[in-house]
Amino acid sequence: MMKKNYIVTSFLLLILLNFNAQEQNSNWYFGHNAGLDFSTNPTSILMNGQITTLNKSAAISDELGNLLFYTDGKTVWNKNHSVMQNGNQTLRSSATNDYESVVILPIPNSTKYYIFTEEVTFNDPAGFFISTYYFSIVNMSSNNGLGNVETLNKVLLSSSHTVNGQQNYYFNHHNMTSALHSDGQSYWLILNPTNNFYSFHITSNVFQENPSFVSSTTTCQNVLAKSTSDCTQYSTKISLKSSPTSDKLALIENNGPCLAGSKIDIYNFNNSTGLVDGCSSSNIETPEFISLEFSANGDYLYVLKENGSTNNYISIFDVSSPLNSISNLSIANSQNNYFPRGNSIQRGIDGDLYFLDNYANQSVSVIQNSDTPNTIQLLNNTIVFNNSVGQFPKLIPYNECRLDLTITKTIDFGEVYIKSAQNTITATNSIHNGGLANYDAGATVFLKPGFHAKSGASFRAFIEGCSSINTSSKSASSIKKQAISVYDKQVVIFPNPTIDNLYVQSNGEIRTWNLFNYKGQLVIKGKGNVKVINTQKLSKGIYLLKVTLNNGKEIIERIIKN
Repeated sequence: MMKKNYIVTSFLLLILLNFNAQEQNSNWYFGHNAGLDFSTNPTSILMNGQITTLNKSAAISDELGNLLFYTDGKTVWNKNHSVMQNGNQTLRSSATNDYESVVILPIPNSTKYYIFTEEVTFNDPAGFFISTYYFSIVNMSSNNGLGNVETLNKVLLSSSHTVNGQQNYYFNHHNMTSALHSDGQSYWLILNPTNNFYSFHITSNVFQENPSFVSSTTTCQNVLAKSTSDCTQYSTKISLKSSPTSDKLALIENNGPCLAGSKIDIYNFNNSTGLVDGCSSSNIETPEFISLEFSANGDYLYVLKENGSTNNYISIFDVSSPLNSISNLSIANSQNNYFPRGNSIQRGIDGDLYFLDNYANQSVSVIQNSDTPNTIQLLNNTIVFNNSVGQFPKLIPYNECRLDLTITKTIDFGEVYIKSAQNTITATNSIHNGGLANYDAGATVFLKPGFHAKSGASFRAFIEGCSSINTSSKSASSIKKQAISVYDKQVVIFPNPTIDNLYVQSNGEIRTWNLFNYKGQLVIKGKGNVKVINTQKLSKGIYLLKVTLNNGKEIIERIIKN
């Protein structure tokens, strides 16, 4: 009995550690000495920061929400707001360039952290920009926990951008982001300096200079037209962000001062392999989009739009393909305001969206209930600073499992929609023919009036909770309990999780079976009874096996591939 208790305790501890990862984003430092503290309710203002730039920053706290350090891409400050050892103006980046990014990511299973910086230089008379990305390493076990920048400015990647009718005259802004790996423990650093995406896997193996990466080239629909003769640059991509589930990337593409148009691109991101593929674009609009952020559930994009001398506003997009704008949110008192391009809207660990409403007058506004656009609450100028505020700091990705979740989104043909919550899920949505939805709550799934799983739809609700999102959080005991799945003794599927072969035993006649990956893409299919499904060539992750019997009964089982 003592052994069983120990295993359960270990399992719960792993889950708690995974959720506490969000506390690493508890302290934001940015702008002129500005900051936000998310460990308080409501979120409180910090004015003890040492950053004095409006352009870029990054901050990191421990898993209890205690500040560790922060940076403006040049200098590193410790938790006491003193310059860290070897961190005084030592990082390679420009202090004033608002195009560049800085990202902090933990090195798993260590007390060390990467700081990734970008330095943009112009090669004249050759006529091209060079973006060089560097990594430095902070060791937080040094100096009695105050840290030391023990490795400085090792080259990560160098990329050039030609001008005068070539690729990028105005190069991409804030083109670094990060995503959680499918193992739930490691990370991806993702760069998009030109038309290529570069993904670097952040593991416990510390980088050497010029580390290996995964490169992806993919094009999007609604390509912006080449600029007119009065304006030499092509389109510029800005505000690269990853979704809360780390399976999508979003960015803005526009023509800068040429004003030839602006659009949103959403890419599929394979957080097992680092590959970027498939893209959905919004319609081309004017004037410019300048910054974006996903809603807490990842179903919607909130995009800041600068409208010149008239009121600025936020466009809300449904992330489903095709990418459609569903409404616009007016921003009060925002005439003639300049919004910095890049990271002017960001999601806090409380699930609310924070954006620079009145940039010139030092205020931040808040959007609550972003998961349900019909019921959002806009709190204008709710946070006011003494000094000018700038772009928000880059945050680390984490498993964003909500305590309670309300689902109103319609699931159409071909969509696979999987949602989890720690406590309850309340659903009032429709699932159409050909749509597939799984709702997984820790305590209760409520199907309220308005919920309708139509004929031909596949729906499953079960009680397990967010522990199922990251397979690495499962202990040996929890896996053993799920080793064999039995449905009315008609179909037995085992072992689950699996390493190579998946065995299916059926007392009835199987008409068809289909195996989908986490993006809803069909990876293996077959007809008739099947005894063995070979999964050796599949990447690690979560899959859905859909079995249809001759009597019309549909069985859907989540499969974990280790």
